[in-house]
Amino acid sequence: MNVDAVIEALRHDHRACAWPGETVDARPHVTRHGILNGEVNFVTAHALSPESADAVIAEELAHYAARGKSFEWKLFSFDEPKDLRQRLESAGFEIGAPEAVMIYDLRDGLEPFSDPICDVRRIDKEENLRDFRLGSEEAFGKDFAPTTDALAEAIRSGDEGNTAFVAYLDGQPASVGRLYTSPISLFAGLYGGGTRPPFRGRGTYRAVVAARALAAHRSGARYLMVDAKPTSEPILERLGFTRVATTWPCDSPEATL
Repeated sequence: MNVDAVIEALRHDHRACAWPGETVDARPHVTRHGILNGEVNFVTAHALSPESADAVIAEELAHYAARGKSFEWKLFSFDEPKDLRQRLESAGFEIGAPEAVMIYDLRDGLEPFSDPICDVRRIDKEENLRDFRLGSEEAFGKDFAPTTDALAEAIRSGDEGNTAFVAYLDGQPASVGRLYTSPISLFAGLYGGGTRPPFRGRGTYRAVVAARALAAHRSGARYLMVDAKPTSEPILERLGFTRVATTWPCDSPEATL
């Protein structure tokens, strides 16, 4: 895999590609992203320098504060300037735990994903989203109503770029995950992969990755992309994924009007 080429393609996507349900506003130095009807916002950088960085950070803080909104600065290890994380921290951002940006080139073949160990279903009916929501909320310990609502809207509108998958064991939803695809992107995003505590260690997370990989290949994507926590990274490595970068969620100070 040409890692430099992959990173350049990621940079291009950050500037130009809107995932299903996402708005993108490419500014001179950063791109503003909004999802869930603007309730969730994040920023990616693409043209910062040591001279411009602090002023741009202040501008973004002012932009969202004026709207009474907090936001995430999605920081990558390939971002410039190299001390951007320290600058964000000095500006009051809370730096979250690092995650590995894991990539799989689908041109390397589908063999790692061809041996399902359990029943994995792509959710295509609204009533079955209850299993996705149950699995997500037990896996991550937070409310997934907004995400579930967005998936329901995608089903109603026939949008196949935002889909949910659920793995079942013993007739129960065990693991969940979402797949984002876009006809203008080389990447298929594998997000929200998690497993309910009673089912962990039984291979269902891997099964949901495999099902989404096959669906991504059918959609025409070139690469699979995952922001992986330390618990997921070894599983993905065994499937042939390569770590190309590190990302940190950097949460802005609470906005006040």
